[in-house]
Amino acid sequence: MNEREYAQKVAELVGGTVVTSRKNGVMITQVTILKEGIQKLYPVGVFMTAQKSPEWMAGYIRADSAKKEDLPDVKWMLKWEEVKHHLKARLKHRDTEPEVCRSAREYGLDDLMIEPFVEVDIPGGLGAAEIKPEMLNVWNVPAKEVIDIALDNIRNDVVIKDMAEQLGELAAEIGEKYLGELPEDYPQMLIVTNGAKRYGAIAAIFARERLVEHFGTGYTLIPSSLDEMNALNRRGGWEEMNELVREVNRDVLEPTEILSTHIYEIW
Repeated sequence: MNEREYAQKVAELVGGTVVTSRKNGVMITQVTILKEGIQKLYPVGVFMTAQKSPEWMAGYIRADSAKKEDLPDVKWMLKWEEVKHHLKARLKHRDTEPEVCRSAREYGLDDLMIEPFVEVDIPGGLGAAEIKPEMLNVWNVPAKEVIDIALDNIRNDVVIKDMAEQLGELAAEIGEKYLGELPEDYPQMLIVTNGAKRYGAIAAIFARERLVEHFGTGYTLIPSSLDEMNALNRRGGWEEMNELVREVNRDVLEPTEILSTHIYEIW
């Protein structure tokens, strides 16, 4: 469904009309309704970027026109000076083909991409709106600047926790002692994520100096999911660890949560 078809579907649902205008050389499609004789405009590109259905946008328009506050106003996403404070970044595998992205090769993650997104408030929590090339044109900002700002916004959001500590917390929660079951030669493994444990795998690129200092040398990164990486001071046994990653991907994660199928040696 293209933008025009999307707008027409929304207009039918709310009894509105479709209008177009030009901004920064880009045609913007909007749905308009009359509210007490005043024309109200709703740009459909914002809702499509946030992956909302025509029915969702129609519900938003109805709620907005009725002065309800339970649905978010996302028109601010058109304004660069506002949206730049809500930019964040996550790691994606290159096979997912993110439209606006940068290679993470400089961090030793050859097949991963850094993808910026806009964090938005949605009913029930936070949403991640993908950034389309069309939005770059609306903002009149190059992809490099968007990605640089997204990375700066999350640079200090790094949480590193020992796996044994994590297991200890789990044991305390459910009343079982996992720590006693760990063998003495169990290699130390660190969990690297962010404060929200959401798209936290990217925190590993900011944790490099801390991990090298901690292990005293290089380390192995094990992609757990989009939300976290595990760091291990170990060389060798790559195929064994790769198989472990594949098993977790197959048996634990949803397809949309998978980051990669193999480990990364950062030495």
